[in-house]
Amino acid sequence: MKFIVLPFVLASCLGLGWAVFVDSQRRSELDLPVSEEEIVAVEAVGLVTRDVEDALELVGSLEAGREVEIRSRVSGQVTELTVDVGDEITAGQELVRLDSAQEQELVRQAEAARKVALAEQGAQQLRVNAAGLEYMRQKDLRSKG
Repeated sequence: MKFIVLPFVLASCLGLGWAVFVDSQRRSELDLPVSEEEIVAVEAVGLVTRDVEDALELVGSLEAGREVEIRSRVSGQVTELTVDVGDEITAGQELVRLDSAQEQELVRQAEAARKVALAEQGAQQLRVNAAGLEYMRQKDLRSKG
């Protein structure tokens, strides 16, 4: 039964395909008038060789995922920037150098004030020693009496 059905199906497909082919050939041979709606005007241009650049211009904005505020412990005039915008930095890394002339002057003044204080302390110590000696002398004189 299988052997009878298979050739019959193949013959039917071939016959149907042949009918469609013949019909399409017959229609193409007939010169049917073309309506004006089907006519499309086309302008032909010459072929030009040129480079094509892949360029894409976009407008947008960027926003940082995390913002960090960096502050100096002291104020002063910046003399040198050691990093640029966008550089990665680590904790403790030097970012700027400040003019240290003002701070150095303050240190010199503090050292001078320290020396003056030490000199005054030495003078006071001499006075204390002299007062102690005077006390001992007065005590001796009083005991001798």
